[in-house]
Amino acid sequence: MPGLSTATLKQFNSASTITSRVHVLNQSGFKKQDVSTTLASAERSNLRSLDLSTKAIVTHALQHDLSQANEVIKWASKRPTTSRRRVVKSFLQKRQGSLAINGISRLKRSEAKATMKDYFAEGGSMKDVNEWFAEAGKALRQSTIPSDNDGFFSDIGNAISGGVQAVGDFISGAINTVADAIKEAGKSLDKAIEAVASWSQSKINDFVEAIVATGKKVRDILANAARKGLSTLRKFISALIEAGKQVTEILSWAVSQTATRIRETLKRLLAIGRSLTSILQAIATFSANSIKTFVNHLLAIGRTVQELINRITRISLNAAKAIIEELLRTGKQIAQIVGDAVRFGVSITNRVIDILLDLGRSTVQLMESVVRAGTTAIRRVVGAILNAGRAFREVLAWLANEARAVAETVLREIFRLGNTVLTVLREMATLATNALRVVIRAYIAIGRSVRDLIVNVLRISLNAARAIVAELVRAGQSVAQILSSALRAGRAIISRIASCLLSAGKSLVDMMQVITGTLSRYVRNFIGALKDIGQSLNAILDAVARQVAAVAITLMRGVRAIFRNMASVLTVIGSKTARVIETLMRALIGTGLHVLQVLKTILVSVRDAFQQGLVEGLIAIGKAPLELIKEAGKISASAVTLLFGIILEFFGNYRTLNEHERTEALKVFGASIDLDAVRITKSSKLLDFIMDAKPTVAAFVTMYAIHIDSEQSLSDRLLIHELTHVWQAHTAGSVYMVEALISQQFGAGYRLTDDDLKKANGDILKLEREQQAVAVERYYEFKHKGKTEAQTGVSIELLEPIALQVYKAPAASFNGIILNRPRTLYINPRDSLTVTRPLVV
Repeated sequence: MPGLSTATLKQFNSASTITSRVHVLNQSGFKKQDVSTTLASAERSNLRSLDLSTKAIVTHALQHDLSQANEVIKWASKRPTTSRRRVVKSFLQKRQGSLAINGISRLKRSEAKATMKDYFAEGGSMKDVNEWFAEAGKALRQSTIPSDNDGFFSDIGNAISGGVQAVGDFISGAINTVADAIKEAGKSLDKAIEAVASWSQSKINDFVEAIVATGKKVRDILANAARKGLSTLRKFISALIEAGKQVTEILSWAVSQTATRIRETLKRLLAIGRSLTSILQAIATFSANSIKTFVNHLLAIGRTVQELINRITRISLNAAKAIIEELLRTGKQIAQIVGDAVRFGVSITNRVIDILLDLGRSTVQLMESVVRAGTTAIRRVVGAILNAGRAFREVLAWLANEARAVAETVLREIFRLGNTVLTVLREMATLATNALRVVIRAYIAIGRSVRDLIVNVLRISLNAARAIVAELVRAGQSVAQILSSALRAGRAIISRIASCLLSAGKSLVDMMQVITGTLSRYVRNFIGALKDIGQSLNAILDAVARQVAAVAITLMRGVRAIFRNMASVLTVIGSKTARVIETLMRALIGTGLHVLQVLKTILVSVRDAFQQGLVEGLIAIGKAPLELIKEAGKISASAVTLLFGIILEFFGNYRTLNEHERTEALKVFGASIDLDAVRITKSSKLLDFIMDAKPTVAAFVTMYAIHIDSEQSLSDRLLIHELTHVWQAHTAGSVYMVEALISQQFGAGYRLTDDDLKKANGDILKLEREQQAVAVERYYEFKHKGKTEAQTGVSIELLEPIALQVYKAPAASFNGIILNRPRTLYINPRDSLTVTRPLVV
């Protein structure tokens, strides 16, 4: 485009004042494209003309287009130093230092540095630089051309394209050009920061925007601001936040400052709308020590523990931990921390409790912190402790010294959190007695099913189960309540609970009293459970005997079902006192057993020591002797004879062997029979009646009882004869009596000859029963009563080996001979009784 005409330039250069030269420019339609021609023309005249021309163009630029001023600086930057400085000085004289800086900002970096040196060399100040930074910052912050920036950047739109980003880049470039030039000129931005301390907040915001664009560190900006006082510090903190700097950057500087500066920084951040949460999130990025520092100062400026706790879930776990640790270090109580957490709900409570546990605070401390805070607090803390992975036995153990209401609340919460009775039971099993007592009572109080506890006792140790059942009893649960739950749960559970109840001091009698009515169907399992835990049949029957009749019968059915060997049951019953035998026999018959079945077992399979009592028991419950004898007749002849002897003893009075009788018996039998068990009639009306009815009978034996007429005496010879029958009873059982009767009625009877002895060939069992007794009797008379062989009527040589077989030496032999030959039982085939084993007392 064509520039000013020669005539116009001549007119311009000839004008002697700035005003007249501005008039020429106005008249000529001066444009920024005319700047270089106009200044070059003036320069050729002299420096004064250059000065007037510069000032005129600056004045015209201020009136019309500031870009003309930029063109002036651009032209000057390429001129020699003298001309360049003259131009810069002209700007300063016109008090347009900022306008000069704006022009410098558009230069190349190398040109800007030289021009900036001239600026300061000619008396330019940082004040104008700061003003320009403020304007540049405003433009940069808005990323548009501000309408109120004195036109400094009005030409950007024509100079560049590309939108907002391009504008921002352009302004940032201009700012950095000026910053580099200032530094090259030996000036510091630090001083610039200090110089604007008195500016308004909005203007400082603009200034800081530009300073930040130069790459100035936040810490350096704040350090310089702080030197001008707290008021300036507050302004710059606000400005930095406005410039997009993070709270973290500001706190990074503050953390190493004095307490006053730290607190002012925190206050300012909060005052300008930075939330406590955002501050805590920023703090969370620091070291633990730094976090502690900030927490301490937050409290000092009036932020409460409650406010901090309320935000504990919004920051990292490590930061939250450091914050709570500092709260504790500064003396805040666990109760206050936990209490505040509880107010803000479950998630915050869980986070706080988890941290406190991690910091080494115990379950006891945490529970104690809320024990007076009410149900909600207790529930939330219990839930948090369990969520933190702590075994709730710690919580349960704590209950040992707490009130019942607290214990109930805690236990309810444990169940509400989804824990099963089994999991609770396992934890309860580890508790000390006091704690267990409290928990059991609470368990009952909150309405939980005791049956649920009972049916799970197999899953814990026996000792633990015993402790829990004992506490159930102490808490008022009756044996009926406890046992009835177990009865419905199966034999294994019954066994465990029965064992536990016994350990708790409850007897079998107590437990058996429960087995009535609707529970009677569980009797069999109950008796089986008692057997499983080692309760003897003897103990069980003792307890049965102490029940009322109906219950005893029910229990006896269970006994029969579990202890199937009737002989074993009757043997134990037979060992009892007469009164107990009567009760148990009544219960046994009451189960539906026929008397024949019972009697057969007594006579065939029960040891003879107990037969007497059992038969007496049958008689005591109303079974007549004649009825019993008739029933015995259905069994066998030997059963009849055995029962007859027992009945005789029942109605008679008997004595043991006297000293003389024992001495004589030992000579013949030694230890082969139990002489202490032998009984001899003292008086018996029934026996006397029998003897009178059959006067030819001097005596007879039923097992160990020797029956004689009460008015007769017992000779030594007769004693040895009858004791041989006792020996037969001992070695063969009651069958001997039948065999003796058969011998008397149909056999050899009491006749014994040498031929008989020869046929026996030294074996006593090959003789009939009465012949055996005669053989022993005659040998006794020969050996100990002085009779001759002729008087005995048989050969002593044949007799002796047979007679000696009834002897068993306790320590010495009979007649110097010890016989160890085993004996076999002689069973008469004409008797229906089969003896399966010797019946020995």
